Amino acid sequence: MQAEGSKGRQALASEKLGKANILTHSSSPHNEVTGLLQAHKNRGRWHHCDGDIRAGRIRFSNYWSLAQRRDPAFYRFGLKPARSNYFTNWGNFDLPWCIASLLRPSVAPRSISNMSHNSQVEIRVASSAADRLAFIRLPWSLYDQDAYWVPPVIADQKEFLDPKRGNFFEYGKAKLFLAYRGEKLIGRISAQTNSRYEHIHDPKKGFMGFFECEDSEETVQALTNAAEGWLKAQGKTTIEGPYSFSIYDEIGIQLDSFETAPYVMTVHNRPYYAALLESQGYSKQVDWYAYRVTYQDCFESLPKKYARVYDRVIKQGNMTLRRVNVGKGFTRDAEIIQDIFNDAWNENWGHVPLTDREFRRIAKFLRLVSCPELSLIAEVDGRPAGCSIVLYDANEVVKKMNGKLYPFGFLKLLWGLKKTNRARLIIMGMREQYRGKGYDLGFYLHLIEQSQGLNLNELELSVVVETNRALLQTLDKLPGVERYKTYRIFQKSLA
Repeated sequence: MQAEGSKGRQALASEKLGKANILTHSSSPHNEVTGLLQAHKNRGRWHHCDGDIRAGRIRFSNYWSLAQRRDPAFYRFGLKPARSNYFTNWGNFDLPWCIASLLRPSVAPRSISNMSHNSQVEIRVASSAADRLAFIRLPWSLYDQDAYWVPPVIADQKEFLDPKRGNFFEYGKAKLFLAYRGEKLIGRISAQTNSRYEHIHDPKKGFMGFFECEDSEETVQALTNAAEGWLKAQGKTTIEGPYSFSIYDEIGIQLDSFETAPYVMTVHNRPYYAALLESQGYSKQVDWYAYRVTYQDCFESLPKKYARVYDRVIKQGNMTLRRVNVGKGFTRDAEIIQDIFNDAWNENWGHVPLTDREFRRIAKFLRLVSCPELSLIAEVDGRPAGCSIVLYDANEVVKKMNGKLYPFGFLKLLWGLKKTNRARLIIMGMREQYRGKGYDLGFYLHLIEQSQGLNLNELELSVVVETNRALLQTLDKLPGVERYKTYRIFQKSLA
């Protein structure tokens, strides 16, 4: 009898919820949620309640009245009455959007005015904090069988994607799109514009990024159509990417070496991603390369001409190298590095100078995971001329954290960095007036020599754009240095 009564109450709840017609991103969501509340209020479940929407969540407040303590619909909210079987003051609390599907699974999924459909694929705009969290968490389902994938740090991603906190939103606009089949999340993409890029390069170019997708042309078509449509509405005639969000964040689609672990701050994706984008008319814009040094007889087998350059520049020349100060003098050295970076990379493909806020965010991370023996400032006649930044491969530790920085992830990171035997050379460059004089080559050779005395089995040099032919020719000739990964930036005309 008790089971039959529960079924009867559930049937009645479903019937009334059907009249509520919840569409959670419609033009009048407040009225629809109020309909849900009124349906239950009419049944005498709640003595008084009110509903409102705040950042994609439903807020219930004031006094709740229960007809029965063991009411099954009430327990679906995951709540338990406090002292009384009948009246309880619950105060204020939030319930996620998913309560709609828990109460009535047949309720229509979120609907938005600028929705695009492709067969069973539905595109939704990630406009709330809950949506952005879903956007962040999608890769867990796509890479659950990939032993080399490294989960992002969720707390960092939440700040990065938040329009109110993310550095990119100082000068850029972005729209995040989610692809669903039914209620299963199957893909994501961002579309963004960058006013700083437009001022320096091309005002008609827009960008896409954060691309993740199941192996389905139907899904990638829905995602790219959404991104392209938004950029067209912004007046753009070309789309390029992926960038997450800009050129000095994680970029490109990995084309090879999928059975190798990615280094810190580099991309690792499913092998079919390039083919998916090409199926939608995307083609190569530019490639970036990653090199690795394995150290086996690397320095000893260098050609004699390189050894002479090293002796002339480092041992007998006027260039001195000192470590980046990660203590009290870090702020001053960080300003020097930022100035060198914006000058030395000025002619690099797609370069946009980092803002002060962007560089502070990067510098904070660099200070935490940098290898002090290999993070150097080069001075010629006492003037800052170049710099190098080498990071311990934090990915080996971050992978074990599974996206969680707190409460113990941060301690794991600090402890694990002491044990890693991999590092990445993320920045190395000289000001333009010092190039072609042997300083840059001598700098690089010094890094190789110094790293041999450390507990490193492998050093990655990445990423190098294919238009930097002088550096590529030098790296391709060095013994013990292998070009082993390619990352591609794609483009497509929207005209």
